[in-house]
Amino acid sequence: MGGRNLERTFTTVFAGYAIGGLISPTVGGWLAEATTMRTVYFVAAAVFALSTLIALWVSPQPVSPRVKQGPRWGARPSAG
Repeated sequence: MGGRNLERTFTTVFAGYAIGGLISPTVGGWLAEATTMRTVYFVAAAVFALSTLIALWVSPQPVSPRVKQGPRWGARPSAG
């Protein structure tokens, strides 16, 4: 149950890195040709600040404590 959310989270994060790595050089190059390199850095700083605010705004969901259970019926004891 929790593992499925973890998989989805990692997939989303790494997909964001991949998409950003593909798109940002193109957009940065176009922006540098259209304006100046200073503008590219200002836009990058604004995107960073916005993403930081979003990350701070999204609060982690509380995790309910799990009750430790014994072995299931018919489970074999592990060797070791």
